[in-house]
Amino acid sequence: MPSEDRRRFNRIQYLLEMKLEEMCARLPVELCLMVAREPVRECAISTIQELWCSRWSSDGDIDVSLGVWAQYVHIHGVRYVAILSNTADPKRNCTKLLDTNKASKVGVLYVLEDHLGIRQLVFASQGDPDKLPPFNPRMGL
Repeated sequence: MPSEDRRRFNRIQYLLEMKLEEMCARLPVELCLMVAREPVRECAISTIQELWCSRWSSDGDIDVSLGVWAQYVHIHGVRYVAILSNTADPKRNCTKLLDTNKASKVGVLYVLEDHLGIRQLVFASQGDPDKLPPFNPRMGL
């Protein structure tokens, strides 16, 4: 997906430009643009490595009947599921994916993912897959 790669590259470059302008306020904008192009790949690798090494893990059991909460992480502007749990952690920004009163109707779990991780979880009843909510590949921007 070349356009997605270009979008990610541009996003990282933009974030680096903003940091450079913030750190070196006296540098001309043109110079910040030139410098920000160079470390884009290294920045992407460093971000992924940092997220991978600091990931939180548990036994991996989620009881759907208790409801499901998710915490997300953004990697270069794209939202990914970082943590799933049965309770909302007050110290973290959590989103309710499944309410306890709807849990009994769940028959299927669709996991939408790409090469970096899980982008979206869709809980559905047994039925017509054409009635699923649309998946936005740029979700999280």
